[in-house]
Amino acid sequence: MTIRILPKERVKETAQRVWSLVQHADARCYPLVKSAADFERTLTWALEDDSGRARSCWKGRELLGVCCLFVNEEERYAQLIALYAWDRFRPVADAFLNWIDEAYPAFTIDAGVSGENARLSDALARHGYRIADDCLDLRHPLPAGDGLACEDEEGIALLEKGPLGAYAALHDAWFPGLYWNAKRLSETSDGWAVLTARQDGEITGAILLIFGKELAEVYGLHAADVAMARALLSAALAYCSEEAKGVGSLLFMAEAADEPCVRAALACGFLQMGRYVGWRKTPCHDRDD
Repeated sequence: MTIRILPKERVKETAQRVWSLVQHADARCYPLVKSAADFERTLTWALEDDSGRARSCWKGRELLGVCCLFVNEEERYAQLIALYAWDRFRPVADAFLNWIDEAYPAFTIDAGVSGENARLSDALARHGYRIADDCLDLRHPLPAGDGLACEDEEGIALLEKGPLGAYAALHDAWFPGLYWNAKRLSETSDGWAVLTARQDGEITGAILLIFGKELAEVYGLHAADVAMARALLSAALAYCSEEAKGVGSLLFMAEAADEPCVRAALACGFLQMGRYVGWRKTPCHDRDD
């Protein structure tokens, strides 16, 4: 089998094939594909953007599958955002994962897979990836309805951008290892918001929101109890409804084991759309067991 850059003339056909595959949960990767046109845009981005990679797998003249990556060379980090095969899944997946190992040695690689996608999960495990996250895919449409908590209610306030002051140490302690750490937030002027919760004048909880073109996401939630989690999520829905025009939903990848946060999200009207399993390969996991 041969791995090479996906030809531009095969983009539309590939998008249609992938859209057919993802009608079944056991074939899905994250980010989820919303339509054939949506995945066609992903492929175009991966072919044209400096941080994108789009590769195809061939046996002779037969196209068998596609793989897309986001790559940050400077930080030696890559994210697998698509791996699909419509024929001979195991050898195709192995070919793509071998290519990643060869192209990006000593990189940290993340991959998001639906909980039902056993074939890709097995392939990742064979290639040295380990489960880093097991989350419920919870979503709430925007704009949200009335009756939501707003700023200044329940001690909720919007954090000012720029130097984060006393919150910086709390953020890194509550969300260790997060890409959006306090330093990165303080150096980035847009695309994010932090709402904090206070008790007796002290910050005791926070929710970090990251905004994309069509989707807002809860990237971190720390709360002292279910009531605070619910207040922060409710305030986040109100904030996103007012401030994030054009964003259609708020995504919360809640840790499956974090029962208080899951209960709070369900109480705020979030609906479970699936289960997300995050796999990670680090340089110390570069061989099969």
